[in-house]
Amino acid sequence: LYYDQRWWSVAMDHYALAIKKNAQYRSNPTLNRNVVSMLASDKTSRKAQGFLKFTVGRPAVPYLRHAAQHDPSAQVRKTSGWLLRNL
Repeated sequence: LYYDQRWWSVAMDHYALAIKKNAQYRSNPTLNRNVVSMLASDKTSRKAQGFLKFTVGRPAVPYLRHAAQHDPSAQVRKTSGWLLRNL
């Protein structure tokens, strides 16, 4: 719900709590796609980068790879490619 309302920082806080309770959420497709899309926002891009790199980690690779190649946003493509090289 927070993601849909564009309260992306709050959404990431709740995603982190979910991952803390159950690490399998790191591989959740909806969670990964939502956080990757947050890379487009100047306001949440840094937090999303840290979240993907340090909280989600390797399970984010397929979503980042797809975004780096196919996302309509140049910022998401660029940042996804950088994260892929630095995970």
